Amino acid sequence: MTARKIRVAYLCHEYPKLTETFVYREIDRLRKLGLDVAVYAMKQPATIVEIDGAEDKIRATRYLAPDFSFKFIFAQIYALLTSFCKYFRLLWHILKVNSHVSAMPFRVRLGFFLRGALAAYELRRDPQITILHTPYTGDEIIAAHVASVLSGLPLSFTLHAPLPLYRRSPLLKLQARHAALIAAISEDARRRIVELAGKGIENRVKIVRCGVDLPEKTVNYTPPGTLPRIISVGSPSPC
Repeated sequence: MTARKIRVAYLCHEYPKLTETFVYREIDRLRKLGLDVAVYAMKQPATIVEIDGAEDKIRATRYLAPDFSFKFIFAQIYALLTSFCKYFRLLWHILKVNSHVSAMPFRVRLGFFLRGALAAYELRRDPQITILHTPYTGDEIIAAHVASVLSGLPLSFTLHAPLPLYRRSPLLKLQARHAALIAAISEDARRRIVELAGKGIENRVKIVRCGVDLPEKTVNYTPPGTLPRIISVGSPSPC
């Protein structure tokens, strides 16, 4: 008897995205390691000029239907008919959160809630998927959480210490307590999410540090006995 191959669904907002190279490089690496990854995205990129292999990535991605299309509306009706209590319980959590604490306005939260119901409908059509993952903890995790609850798939996400974590968002707390696995990029991120979500999630939070592969000639370029100089480029965002 052969072991069943793990099939992971990645839920992204825009894919592939130039300013989020870490996402598509992560997916590429997982596929090289033999993992079966299905990518679901809410929209295609505005530009693909600087993205390596963008056309192949787009062809391999399942894009959700546009907002308020027939399938979008049908997915809401389907969710209401099959998961009425879960749908309104999730909606209530979205409605009652203060915008300042959640770091996003109500209309944005509602939009991602509705997209989550659409994602759940699409995920149910692929019975081979075993887990739903989102590499963000921004707006997208609302959709991923909703999709996980409505579809019954376990949820995992990568924690990059976002603004909702520092604001101690009750939505992020709810999502963390629901998640089967949280990949925190640092000790600090792990500590903060455990403090936010409370006891009981420690064993589900794993530290997975960010990094890039360097060519061997680059690694060996620094003369012995000297420390290498590393340039780190980030996007400055207000907190």
